Amino acid sequence: MKWIKTKFHALRRHAGSGVFYLNTTLGQEKLSQSLNTTDPTLAQERRDACLLEARRRLAGGLSVQPTETAFGVFLKIFEDECLARLNAKERGDEGGLKPSGWIYVQESIEALKRSWPELETTDVRTITPLACRQWANRTRARYSATRFNGILSIVTRVLKLAIQNRTIHANPADSVERGKVRIAPPKLPSIEEFNALIARLRERGGAPRDGSRYRRAHDCADFVLFLAGTGLRIGVAKSRAAKGNSPAVDGEDTDAAALLVGDVDLNYKWAEGFAGRIHVRKTKNGFERFIPIFRDVRPIIQRWIAGRDPGEPLCPVKDCYDSVYRAVKDLGWDFKMSHHKFRHLFITRAYVELGAPVKLVAKWVGHRDGGKLILTRYGHLRDEFERAETTRLAGGMLPAARG
Repeated sequence: MKWIKTKFHALRRHAGSGVFYLNTTLGQEKLSQSLNTTDPTLAQERRDACLLEARRRLAGGLSVQPTETAFGVFLKIFEDECLARLNAKERGDEGGLKPSGWIYVQESIEALKRSWPELETTDVRTITPLACRQWANRTRARYSATRFNGILSIVTRVLKLAIQNRTIHANPADSVERGKVRIAPPKLPSIEEFNALIARLRERGGAPRDGSRYRRAHDCADFVLFLAGTGLRIGVAKSRAAKGNSPAVDGEDTDAAALLVGDVDLNYKWAEGFAGRIHVRKTKNGFERFIPIFRDVRPIIQRWIAGRDPGEPLCPVKDCYDSVYRAVKDLGWDFKMSHHKFRHLFITRAYVELGAPVKLVAKWVGHRDGGKLILTRYGHLRDEFERAETTRLAGGMLPAARG
């Protein structure tokens, strides 16, 4: 029989009939069977179902061996379920796993294997709450609280599969406390410092003094102003090369990186003397939104769209981190700046300093919680700003009326 290789994981195609076949190795078992379809979408669905059934069959059974109840067996079941959700997302099904989510799962699994090397071959029936807590104590110091919680989530969810398989009756990872994520406002530049940053970027784009790099200095400066004036995420997609049985994943650009010239409407009228909005179609959470074009960024957007087709990308650059890094270093700041910090700067200006309603700011930046996160992270800054302004005006509001 002649076979045709396909781009799909664990699938090959018969050259004569075009029928897809499952072809892979699971543990010591060779899996090769017809999926009875020539449709690639249906073949992927049947492949996922066959792999899940095979994983569960190997993990279960009446006469199980220690290797069949190893943590690694259930970890592969978990990965296959995530892969099935990823494929469902690619088909447009609701509830699927986004490419960025798949990449995060893979990064967390790799971190788990580094932090607990022997876990993959450990029988889940021998994993104790004490062993989980000892691993957690070693791991907390190596990773941020957010990353640690992601790794712990993998352990917990894999062991839940063992419970569903009736291999164990309780989850030993439940005894591990999640890391406490400190939500604090990042250190941001003042308006004067921000203006100095823009001037430095325009001067030479943050490049070395010989000017050999980043000649598009003005594009970088405009992009920074655009991010700080709209509160948009940068949204550049993550990609991950194929590794082992894990397929290659190419994420999709969202937010600022996905904007097109046609998404800009300079004539949309919000109020008398104030017009312009941007339609943000592709977002991190999947919900479209409109954001106003404020006076600070309107000239930039006008330059970007002049004489260009609606289907062209709006932003001339997608990334200016190196330029910003070098400019900050040249200015001698004692803190770093990232693309996301310009989003924080927008929220700080709009909510803390200018007093815009928190629900409105949350709507502009794409938060679906009605402003809860903004209040948690910036609420005390707003209180401090109000106290400072009250103190400044304590001398009186009507000097002429003083007796």
